[in-house]
Amino acid sequence: MINPLAPCAHSARRATLACQLCARQLSLSNQALVKAIKSQPEVRAFAESPLLRYSAPLLLDNAGRAQLDGRLVVQLDGELGLIYRNKE
Repeated sequence: MINPLAPCAHSARRATLACQLCARQLSLSNQALVKAIKSQPEVRAFAESPLLRYSAPLLLDNAGRAQLDGRLVVQLDGELGLIYRNKE
């Protein structure tokens, strides 16, 4: 038997996740960081979501860090927020 509510439940989960991601978004003013994030491959789920289509994910490792474009390093700190620096 086909569950007629299954697509709705799936859509509801996706919408809930999109809302959670929107709640965690940060505005960035560092143009080098913005450019590096936007140069990463597009994430299809973001492109297809009305809530996320104008956002770009910053994918962090388990330690809350990411290295972008070979020289820019970012880290998410619980107290200080997003810290970014050029790799030396």
